[in-house]
Amino acid sequence: MRSIPWLRKAAFFLSCALLLAACGDEARRIGQAEEAVSAFHLALAEADFAGIWHDAAPALRAQETEAAFLARLQPRATLGRLLGSERTSAQAEGERITLRYQRFHAQG
Repeated sequence: MRSIPWLRKAAFFLSCALLLAACGDEARRIGQAEEAVSAFHLALAEADFAGIWHDAAPALRAQETEAAFLARLQPRATLGRLLGSERTSAQAEGERITLRYQRFHAQG
């Protein structure tokens, strides 16, 4: 079968456009996740553990009770004020965005 050059070029450019759109969507979703992390760090610094629980995704709340979640976060209050954080990695898989940070606290 004879190849049609313009069709191959069109398929190539369509593939590139789809790839760029997917990367742009991933960058947007990672940006939204970073905003959520900032809000989480602020609530953590204010020891608003109940607020964190109530704003959490249903999937997280389905994994453990509010009491267990609050008990797990409570010791973090002893770390003191958050001095800064640095993102060490970002990964997008389907609907899940995973961001990893190294955090620096006044007492830990």
